[in-house]
Amino acid sequence: MNIAAPVSVIPAASDHAASLTNRLSWQEVLFVPRLDRLALLRLKANWQLDIFTLNVHRNHAFEPVARPLQSFLEFAGLETLPAIGDYDDALSFAGYRAADADLIWLDFTRYEGPGDNIAQWLSGRIQALGAAGARRIIIANWADGGGRGETFNAALGALAEKNPLLTVLDVAGIAADLGEGMWDARRTALAGTRLSDQGCLRSARALGALLATLLQQNIKAIAVDLDNSLYQGVLGEQGVDGVVLTDGHRAVQQKLVVLSEKGIFLVCVSRNEPEDVKALFAARADFPLQAKHFVDWRVSWGSKASAIRAAAEKLRIATNAFLFLDDNPGELMAVGHDAPDVQLMFAKTASQSVTALACYPRLWPLKTAATDLLRVADSRANEARERMTDTITDPRAYVAALDVALEVAAGREETVERLHDMSRKTNQFNIALRRFGVKDVMTYIGAPGRGVATVALKDKLSDSGIIAAVFVTRHGDEVVVDELCISCRAMGRHLEDLIVVSALEALAGGAKSIRFDYRRAPRNTPALEWLARFSGRPVEGEEGSVAMSWGPDKAEAILSQWPVAVCGI
Repeated sequence: MNIAAPVSVIPAASDHAASLTNRLSWQEVLFVPRLDRLALLRLKANWQLDIFTLNVHRNHAFEPVARPLQSFLEFAGLETLPAIGDYDDALSFAGYRAADADLIWLDFTRYEGPGDNIAQWLSGRIQALGAAGARRIIIANWADGGGRGETFNAALGALAEKNPLLTVLDVAGIAADLGEGMWDARRTALAGTRLSDQGCLRSARALGALLATLLQQNIKAIAVDLDNSLYQGVLGEQGVDGVVLTDGHRAVQQKLVVLSEKGIFLVCVSRNEPEDVKALFAARADFPLQAKHFVDWRVSWGSKASAIRAAAEKLRIATNAFLFLDDNPGELMAVGHDAPDVQLMFAKTASQSVTALACYPRLWPLKTAATDLLRVADSRANEARERMTDTITDPRAYVAALDVALEVAAGREETVERLHDMSRKTNQFNIALRRFGVKDVMTYIGAPGRGVATVALKDKLSDSGIIAAVFVTRHGDEVVVDELCISCRAMGRHLEDLIVVSALEALAGGAKSIRFDYRRAPRNTPALEWLARFSGRPVEGEEGSVAMSWGPDKAEAILSQWPVAVCGI
């Protein structure tokens, strides 16, 4: 199955309410500083799970991690029965069968020599695993402190930066937090690992969150309640100076600031008077979280589900990319009922919120790309763009006033993650919905008969970064567009034709026809409507293809219509 785009099944109302209640209660077991193995094993999911495959290559026991891992995965809507290999210090990968993800789970103290030498050996084994067909490789880093471990982890981090297939599971960070509690030498003979029970449980939680991030669409926005969620007290009753910033709530706000700096949208969703909230953030300089960190304000006495939907529309993202943080289970249940695809975080206590924000599945981006950092500023600029449309009604005059520039580039290895994310996450303007994995993307870079181009966009208000990707296969005089994605952030600027044509100019030189493969889904109607208009052909049925004649004259006719600077063609 395609785990990146699971089929949604809407349960009966009573079943949905039961699953909401269950998921909220799970958070009091999953997101606590000290995990309880028995409590984790008692959790039973009553919601749909998407199955994926996981290989584990190890030289010490993974079994104490495997069972609690299921609970963290089930909370994220995932399920796996890991294929755990025999103990193998050599990482021979004998009888390898490709899976959705491969985990390398090693106790590196079993190896001799300097840390960088061990990393060099491991680099060769990673290459061998990739050549065997691995789609995603996760490596648990060296958990022990000390010179060899630090040297190794630095080298492993450098490898991960260069290899888009590779992701590091930071068990060293868990060990730094737990200290001596990470280890229990007495367990080595019985359990097959030096890791303590807490070390195993914390590793399971970190691995579950990492796998969810790798395999699912990530959270892009957090809708944040105020009273008793970001501080102690009720603003309307105790006033600006009466609400208390406890140490725990300070830590919550600090986590949210870090997420904002990584490109996560923060939206204030609160039942309060707007003027009171404005006064609060103007007066409380002691708050780590300031007004500048929020991209939208939804402060009213109306439905919070409606507020989140309105914010999603403004930010041009789907509601399933939202996480809603609130201390009130009634509010969480109401949003879960009215907007069932919004993720819910129960801020029962500040300490639970801090742990949940650190460990919530799909929340933390694996790597903070330049495009992620541009997202927040670009969303703020959209407000100014929308004001311009009130006075400039002609599309070409509007584009000219924005001083738009496009930069087209061939896909490069350093853009693989961005290309993968666009294929996996773009819904409204995604024509074929093929959902390419990292390895699929790599087959389009430098391969005979294939190509991929990126389009970056900027105007006088902001730099949007890479906002489009076009993947093609060449068959003689015909170029087939296998996947065409344009970020929702670029929509509404009348630039779709120009973006696509500029990419095709870079990919389809000498072609006499272009064929677009398409597949219909609930959210990609804008893309299919564009395709019908652009090609002049009907786009019918659930899937198919449409072809149109092509040539330099046709491309030039479109490019010349718009007052846009295009470079890189």
